[in-house]
Amino acid sequence: MHITTSEDYPIPSTKIILTLFIALICFPALKAYGQDMPKFESKYTSLVQCKTVKSLPSEHNDGGYTETLCPGLDGYKVYVISEHIYTSLAFKKGKDKINIFTEGAKVNVPIVSGSQLEWRYKNQNGNKKLIAWIYRVAGEDLKNFDKIKRPLQVIRFEPENRKWCLLAETDTNEEAQKIADSDKGCGGLAPFGLY
Repeated sequence: MHITTSEDYPIPSTKIILTLFIALICFPALKAYGQDMPKFESKYTSLVQCKTVKSLPSEHNDGGYTETLCPGLDGYKVYVISEHIYTSLAFKKGKDKINIFTEGAKVNVPIVSGSQLEWRYKNQNGNKKLIAWIYRVAGEDLKNFDKIKRPLQVIRFEPENRKWCLLAETDTNEEAQKIADSDKGCGGLAPFGLY
């Protein structure tokens, strides 16, 4: 007759017990972290806390030319460019330069009027991909030049295709983010290339 002893059921080592304990604690936390990570998110930089880096005087009382350097993200330098009565945004990263011409569908000669620039990201497999910029402009209402409108412009950015385009103009940030988060690309929107 065999008598059961501790040799038949050896006590697990402290190392194994500790490993199992850590796994039991960490796994639910990691699972929850993955589930709670938002699919889209935004970061913001200032369009007013900028410094003038280039200024040319006006020759015909037309306002001259000014470049101001503003805070950027992901290696991009952000510039607000003022020329005559126009203002626009430009982005530079390495040798790439992106000039965002502020032509609009709702306003005439829009100027950059907002105090901040929204950088919209999509989370893909733990990596953040920049998909759009959102900022406010101001200009004459195309339907009534006596009225000023201040829509938000949604700029789609497709670095893999070296393109950008104006997706839409809208009045609310919620709607602007919804448009930015859509699958709508530059497609038939006459995209502009980087240069």
